Amino acid sequence: MRIVLGALIVAAGLPALARADACGGLLLENGVVTTARRLTARLDMPKPELACVAELGEALKARRARSVTVAVRLPDALRAGGQGLQIGAKYQAALVLAGVPEARISVVVPVARPDEAGTVKVSYTEGGARSPVAIVEEAGGRVDAGPGADKLEPVTRGAPLTVGTVVSTGAGAAVWLGLADGSRIRLGPNASIRLGKLHLDAKLARVVEVELLRGEIETRVAAGANGSVFDVRTPSGVAGVRGTQFRVSTGEADEMRLSTLEGRVAVTAKETEVMVPAGQRVRVVAGQPPSPPGALLEAPLVDVPLQGALPADRALRWRAVSGAARHQVELARDAEFTFDVRTFDAAADTLPMGAELPSGKWFWRVAAVDSEGFVGRTSRVYAFEP
Repeated sequence: MRIVLGALIVAAGLPALARADACGGLLLENGVVTTARRLTARLDMPKPELACVAELGEALKARRARSVTVAVRLPDALRAGGQGLQIGAKYQAALVLAGVPEARISVVVPVARPDEAGTVKVSYTEGGARSPVAIVEEAGGRVDAGPGADKLEPVTRGAPLTVGTVVSTGAGAAVWLGLADGSRIRLGPNASIRLGKLHLDAKLARVVEVELLRGEIETRVAAGANGSVFDVRTPSGVAGVRGTQFRVSTGEADEMRLSTLEGRVAVTAKETEVMVPAGQRVRVVAGQPPSPPGALLEAPLVDVPLQGALPADRALRWRAVSGAARHQVELARDAEFTFDVRTFDAAADTLPMGAELPSGKWFWRVAAVDSEGFVGRTSRVYAFEP
């Protein structure tokens, strides 16, 4: 999977050779690059930073890196304007001048947190290794990856992932993966996937296959050219994406549950295809065709807290959704629900917060759950401090 940016490269103004120790410290270890000098996501890169990138290029050349991935993390507004690829092109140009072959360099543009300044992370694979098809954008709690479920090791932000890699989360953990086509996948707590086929041609037509082994994932699929395929496979059936955002989970007895939040998803099982539009959900049991689609419950309206301190009774409150069997509340330290994720069930419209909740800012959201266990649309994200 490669995005070629050769047409964007401009060599003028880049240093031909890096100064010694231009990065203030440089470490290449286990596919991840660490520099003492912070690499910023700016179109007007300062000369000291360009010198550091050139030094890094020389180190990658000496290491005989088979592939190099430049991840430009930007907020959504800047990503949409194409700045990420332009910034990535400047980094690519500096690496090429240092001796890294252009064909070995890929650029991805994962999204940054709203309060995060733009940054650049560089990863690589050694000679003989397969090219990365995804990176770990953000990881909270115990996140492991490896070539098989029995060969997993802890991974952190910036780690490159190749085809066939299994990614797994522990209790209270979550991870966002950025795919090379621009799509994103979130694994919630106690989830596991295997990265399957991932190909993107010059016309941006893609073929992506992900196998859900356990738990629940949420995808945000990037726009693709005609003929693009994005499939999530489970033992019960296949969810073929025609839209942009959906959730898939596995349950008991090889059961698959799919909820479409935006666009459309085609669910195939037992030689039967069912189209599931936005706001609908479907259930598939192994060996049976998909059930008829049903409506997702609407998102609850939140009363308190919207921001600031908890109310006097230390309770989260919302308006109960008609038809809900219960409500599910999620808390986390960030608005994308990656760090210190906590999930609670509430029978009605209130959830008291215990005194043991650590101090500091918490983000929260709530969703209604129907009698079949499908989680409906989630509320907007709010924040509070205990």
